Amino acid sequence: MASRIAHHRQATLRAMTRLAGERVAAAGRPAVDPVIVIAIISAMESVADTLLLEPQVDAATLARANLIALRIVGATLAGPGDPVPPIPAPPE
Repeated sequence: MASRIAHHRQATLRAMTRLAGERVAAAGRPAVDPVIVIAIISAMESVADTLLLEPQVDAATLARANLIALRIVGATLAGPGDPVPPIPAPPE
């Protein structure tokens, strides 16, 4: 039996998938498999869990998280010939 939070998470993922599909269609882009939307959400959660858990996040870490997120989303949703954000360099 699933927990109450799991039920709410699934409902939230369905709502976000539906919203993403509407936004993609409104932008005139081809439909995206809903599992890709869920995978993007999971990837964004992983970026946040990895980089943004400290009580104080500095500007460089926030910028790094943003570049990583842009790369993941951009590369995943890019169509043929679309520009793709570059792979972020590792921190120094």
